Amino acid sequence: MDKRIRKYAELLIKKGINVQKGQTLVLTSSVNDVEFVHLLVEAAYDVGVREVVMRWNDDFITRQRYLHAADELFDSVHSWEADLANSMALEGAAFLSVSSR
Repeated sequence: MDKRIRKYAELLIKKGINVQKGQTLVLTSSVNDVEFVHLLVEAAYDVGVREVVMRWNDDFITRQRYLHAADELFDSVHSWEADLANSMALEGAAFLSVSSR
C-alpha cells in the first residue's frame, strides 16, 4: 500500500485521536476498507494500545436492513450495543469510525 496512506493511518492514530499506551481503541469500519483498517490497527498497536475492538459493517447488509427490517427496530438501540459503548467509554477507550464513501 502507498506510503502516504500508511502515514495517514499513523497520523489518525497518533494525532487525530491521540491514542495512548494501554488504552483500548474501538474501531468501526466497512468491510470494504479492510486494507486501511489493517494499517490503523498496526499503528495503534505500535503506540502500545491494550486492545483494538473491531466493529465491522457491510454496506449491502445495512441497506437490506433499512429496506426490509421491521420499522420498530429503528426506534431504539439494542441494549448490548449501548452496554458495549458505555463500558468502553467508562474504561477510557478511544473511538474511531472510518467511512470511505
